[in-house]
Amino acid sequence: MISDRIKAGLAAAATAPLTALAREEITVVINGAEMVIDVVRDARHLGGDGQRYFLCPDCSRKVWHPYVRDERLACRKCAALDYRSRHVRRRGLNRARRLRQKLGAPAGLLGPIPPKPPRWRRDHWTRTVAELAVAEGRIAGMLHAMIPRVRRRLKHD
Repeated sequence: MISDRIKAGLAAAATAPLTALAREEITVVINGAEMVIDVVRDARHLGGDGQRYFLCPDCSRKVWHPYVRDERLACRKCAALDYRSRHVRRRGLNRARRLRQKLGAPAGLLGPIPPKPPRWRRDHWTRTVAELAVAEGRIAGMLHAMIPRVRRRLKHD
């Protein structure tokens, strides 16, 4: 049988809010200028000291990593930072390279394709080769469209 004291403790623990925040402020010096940043500590579900986050001074988002941009701290969104991999202009080249690697073909574009390995199904092999042909066709089209631009550049230089 559970005592009344333990029942009261369990009831209090069950109704305790997990959203309790602990706030702190730290002062950071960036190129001689002091800046105050709020640090928030969220309670964890299973206990512990809590997860600490910085509050972005611009948008008040909780972030793990503040970034220095134009001599101020901000989150990735407010600092207008983005990942380079999202803006790769060689998507077709990477696709063709991956397909060639999958087929076991040499890395160079428009190179020979080895025969179908015995473990591959014929439909899967032909589909992959067709995808490679489409990817390399796009690359050939891009290169063909690039030739007039290069010729114009050579005339101006």
